[in-house]
Amino acid sequence: VGVPDERLGERICLFYVEDPRWEKPFSLDDVKGHLRKKGVAKRLWPERLERIEAIPRTATGKVKRYALSEELERRLAERPSASPCEPDRSDADGPKRKSR
Repeated sequence: VGVPDERLGERICLFYVEDPRWEKPFSLDDVKGHLRKKGVAKRLWPERLERIEAIPRTATGKVKRYALSEELERRLAERPSASPCEPDRSDADGPKRKSR
């Protein structure tokens, strides 16, 4: 779901349901590594992960995105000092070029 951002308008937050069959929990870096291998454009990568007990769905099985947005707003309100979405500070693609 989209997280409001002053500079970009929105950033991406990924909600996930933990599977007990997983050997270990995954991290944001794991998700980014998988998306990199699949060739997904970097602008589509999530910058925040939130675990949730169940993905809210309509009677026909569609994801209730508004419910996820409301849940994220509630979680952010509980942590007022937390930034809605920290910018990606990882240097996963190697060193960045210096500006001229």
